[in-house]
Amino acid sequence: MAQKQITDNPPIPKQSKAPTAPPHVEYKPIPPELKVILDGFEDLEGIIYGMRQKIYQLHGVVEYSEPKSEAALSPTPIKTTGNKAIDKARWLFPEEIEAKLNFEISGQDIIIKVKEFLNKDTFAKIAGTIKENGGEYISDGKNTHFRLPKKE
Repeated sequence: MAQKQITDNPPIPKQSKAPTAPPHVEYKPIPPELKVILDGFEDLEGIIYGMRQKIYQLHGVVEYSEPKSEAALSPTPIKTTGNKAIDKARWLFPEEIEAKLNFEISGQDIIIKVKEFLNKDTFAKIAGTIKENGGEYISDGKNTHFRLPKKE
């Protein structure tokens, strides 16, 4: 019986003809109606991107690697004050910022005071959120606060 000679490199298969170029494709101009639809898709992509960034900001990056147990999937109780207007105002802020703020009702407004010194980035986030929701910053010495219209 003859022995086969073993080599480290496997044999290289024979190549057939050289690859051919794809046939010429004629592109037609896109009708204006489809351009409007494509522009709409780009707008939707921007909206979805913004929504995804807000979710990441509020809850962190979603990890899909391991399945969650039944206990981990059950909702955690939400801290509420019993006052809908204050609860809605608290939900405007990420948890780490909301923890640095005191909320109280004063007439038709919600008064938001800071519990501790805020760095300029955190202050800017709070001020931006307040402004987006129709509120304002009141600089009044020891009574400095944010005022937000009450919405119930």
